Amino acid sequence: MAFDDSHNGDALAPLSHLTNLHMLNVSSGNVGPSGALHIGKCTSLWSLDIGNSRIGNAGVANLVTLNGLQRLDLSSNGIRATGSSHLPRAFTCLTYLDICDNDLGAGGAMFVAQLTHLRELHITSNQLGSQGVQHLLTLQQLTKCNFRD
Repeated sequence: MAFDDSHNGDALAPLSHLTNLHMLNVSSGNVGPSGALHIGKCTSLWSLDIGNSRIGNAGVANLVTLNGLQRLDLSSNGIRATGSSHLPRAFTCLTYLDICDNDLGAGGAMFVAQLTHLRELHITSNQLGSQGVQHLLTLQQLTKCNFRD
């Protein structure tokens, strides 16, 4: 299901009725934290692309019910370390994460490094610094990683 940027987050409320939905792409939409709250009710999702959707830290918190996600794109959403703190507690099945173009810093990298099932990580443009890179080096299971500041 696709979603264009002429909608707002509340337009996503009917999604909770799609109980068999496994993949959702709402990238580049005006989703915001309220839209993320509605998406969080789609608990059968295993793949979510919500890049460039203005969800911020609060939006990540609203997605924590999606604990079956294997693929997640959170790129360009204004997420900081506070928002990334939800990742290891909620998304324990993630094998793919794109979290490029946010503002995670070393603290956010520490939380990303706790995702022990990740195989592919895209984390460019996050002001990681050398300490953040050190955190990511603990992800020995990665087969593909893209990080640069």
